[in-house]
Amino acid sequence: MPTEAGDQTKERILSAAEQLFAKSGFDGVSMRDIGRAAEVPFALITYHFQSKLGLYQALFRRRQDLLTTQRLQRLHEVQITGNREADIRQIATAIVDPLIDVRSLPGGLDFTRLIAREICDPMESERGIVAEYLDPVALAALELLERVAPHVDYEQICWAFYFASGSLTINNANTGRVERLSSGKCQTSDTPHVATMLTTFIAAAWDGMLSTNIGQQKRSPARARRSPQQRKKLV
Repeated sequence: MPTEAGDQTKERILSAAEQLFAKSGFDGVSMRDIGRAAEVPFALITYHFQSKLGLYQALFRRRQDLLTTQRLQRLHEVQITGNREADIRQIATAIVDPLIDVRSLPGGLDFTRLIAREICDPMESERGIVAEYLDPVALAALELLERVAPHVDYEQICWAFYFASGSLTINNANTGRVERLSSGKCQTSDTPHVATMLTTFIAAAWDGMLSTNIGQQKRSPARARRSPQQRKKLV
């Protein structure tokens, strides 16, 4: 049965691991590195998390509410009204706001950097983190964007979402580049302003990309929309 001391130890391990993984990535950190940072024996980490991958997965699981659950809930609450601009902004807001809110939590900046690292890691598919925690949000958003732009090829809608996810990832990385480029006028620490700017950018990008089929390509029914099997996965 879990004890208060055990829970505190686990939290100390998780906090240390979050900082180290955010800085150096999954492959750049050892379990012994984490043990030294958390000031706990190596054996205690394996007792609580079994393996480095188990510990890594636990970091995402403890942030699942904001990372996945709240964003899915917000997307499921979106009501498509037929007002194209307003509908697109609703969808953008639903995926941006909960993720931005993570930054205000203890360790939130480290975790958003960790998300950015994981998304950009060529080996991410082997760990399954993106597939488990981020892809469900992407698929729910894509379904809504399909309804907003039924005349646009599904491939094009996927590209639109994919490019928008790049802007989310850059913001999550929080490297200080925008502060440098703007000579300090732009501050990623201004969370409400960042949320507004990021939502506005993504909504405008989607509005532009989903206004018409690029190149006026002829849609192939077999390729333009998801198959019934793919749709069932979203239920």
